[in-house]
Amino acid sequence: KLTWAQRQRLLEPYLGMTVRVSGLVVDVGEWARSYSRVEVRTRVRKLIVFMDFSHNDAFHQYLSIVTPGKKFTALGEINRIEPGKIYLSNCKPCR
Repeated sequence: KLTWAQRQRLLEPYLGMTVRVSGLVVDVGEWARSYSRVEVRTRVRKLIVFMDFSHNDAFHQYLSIVTPGKKFTALGEINRIEPGKIYLSNCKPCR
């Protein structure tokens, strides 16, 4: 078992890395000031991934019509990693 500090040190090289993530949509947040957050659950280990989209056009053209349970894929930069959760920023939907 690792301490929080040991886990952070092991995960540090992955922060800022661009990844492609697919999963089933749990929720799509409303456009709030400068971003919208999409929450998906992956098939691998049932991770929850929070994807922050900062492009208003992506929200209005695509994210606002995504429904729960639909498969969703996006590219984003790893911003934070917690047990069972990954937070991505600067996301772009993959069509």
